[in-house]
Amino acid sequence: MKLEGARLVGHRGVAAAGIRDPTAIRELDDLLATARRTTEAKAERLGVETFSLDVCVYGRDGVMGQREPTPDPSHEVGLFVEAIGPDTETVDDLLEEFTYTLFVSDFPGRQTTAGNAAFPTSPAHAPVGPAYEFSVWHRLRVDAPLDPFRIEVCTVEGSR
Repeated sequence: MKLEGARLVGHRGVAAAGIRDPTAIRELDDLLATARRTTEAKAERLGVETFSLDVCVYGRDGVMGQREPTPDPSHEVGLFVEAIGPDTETVDDLLEEFTYTLFVSDFPGRQTTAGNAAFPTSPAHAPVGPAYEFSVWHRLRVDAPLDPFRIEVCTVEGSR
C-alpha cells in the first residue's frame, strides 16, 4: 500500500511574462538575478523568513531546468514565476517587487525605458491560494488493504 501525505507550506502567487528583446534575452540571467536580489532585500526588510521564488524560462529551459541539453533561447521567451510565502499579502507584495524590477531594470545594451517584459495581465501577478508539499512517502506491506485503517460508523443527529 502506498501512503502519501502533504503539509501546508504557505501561500502561492504566480506571474507570467514574455520577453522578445534579443538584448534582454542575452542578459536574462542577470536581469532575473537583479529582480531576485531586489525581492529578497525587500523580504528581509519586511522580516519575511520563509519565502521562495521559482522562475521557469520557457523557450530556454522552462521544462527541464538545469538538465536542459539545448539551453540556447529562441527569439522570444516566456517566464512563469511562482512565489510561496507566509501569507497572501506578503506574496503579493514580493511578487509586485519582482515583476516591477524585471520590467524596469537596466542592463548593458538596453535601448528602451518602455519595459523589458510584457505581462499579459494587470496586475502582473495573481494569488493562487494555499501551497502544499509532499511530506510523507511510504510503502506499507499489508495482508489486507483495510488493515492499517480503523473504520468507525457514526450516526449524526438529524441525518437519516
